[in-house]
Amino acid sequence: MAFEKYSSRKSGELALLISDHINAMVAYWDKDLICRYANDAYVDWFGKTKEQMINKIRIDELLGPLYEKNLPYINGVLSGKKQLFEREIPIPDGSGVRHSLATYFPDIDNEEVLGFFVHVADVTYLKNLEKEMATAKRETLRRIIETEEAEKRYLVETLRENVNQRLTACKVILQTDQNKEVGIPLHKDVSLFINEIIIELNSLCEDLTPTEIEILGLIEAADQYADKLGKLHHKFIDLTFNDNGIENITLKDKYSIFRILQNLITIAINSADIKNIKASIKYREPNVKIIFEADTKILLNKSSKEYHAIACRVDYYSGKILEFSNGWKTVFEIEFYLT
Repeated sequence: MAFEKYSSRKSGELALLISDHINAMVAYWDKDLICRYANDAYVDWFGKTKEQMINKIRIDELLGPLYEKNLPYINGVLSGKKQLFEREIPIPDGSGVRHSLATYFPDIDNEEVLGFFVHVADVTYLKNLEKEMATAKRETLRRIIETEEAEKRYLVETLRENVNQRLTACKVILQTDQNKEVGIPLHKDVSLFINEIIIELNSLCEDLTPTEIEILGLIEAADQYADKLGKLHHKFIDLTFNDNGIENITLKDKYSIFRILQNLITIAINSADIKNIKASIKYREPNVKIIFEADTKILLNKSSKEYHAIACRVDYYSGKILEFSNGWKTVFEIEFYLT
């Protein structure tokens, strides 16, 4: 009986019945922007019945403040091109907004645009799910970054409090014995060797936990680090900050910027042919842009721990990494927003 009931309906009548029983807004607007068809969904979305709309209302009257935002897409569809865009639409009772995905299809007859069809779907659930996933991802990245810093601090404490202190004690003992037994060259050689190890350990500790950031600030700490590595590896490293306003950001963010620079320099230095490195850090609250240039082509290993560390921090800030390379130059552009 149900089949006979519906099969007896005209196809147009059935189509209208279906359109009135979906949550998405379906409408037709002519080229003069007058509504010629609307389904029942407009009541929930705009508080307008189809009887109030069809042949009675213009699209600017319906959209109100949204009209200017939608106008580029309206002009686009009236020029004969399909339009697809997202839009937040206030709920009529003022309880919030719906996230929508709108599609405008041109109605073309003999190369003339007569109007356009509208389909607007509610994607609020997908948007909320997207936000939840982004929040969960950011929380995971935060834990990874904090774990990395905690591990480095623990390693530094172990090196300084155990290895370094014991080496220093050995050095003192050797120096004491050397004073007692003049003429034993072995003591002097071992003492010098231990001294070199202590210097290297202290340098390693400084790289692992650059506490100079907390004492001197990000700019001075980064300059000292670049100068030290340049001299150690016989490279010219030119590091510039456009503004000292970057010193006003949080310590956590300073560490992230330093770590990105640190890993970029390491990646570049590992390229044997490189001689000159240039890095500029531009900060305009809340935007950070790092431009890193090397005077040779760098074969970037995206599975390396250095690149992974950079990508982790950039992803945390929802930023992006761009790479430009030719036979004689490599440029990395990293941009993100501190939130």
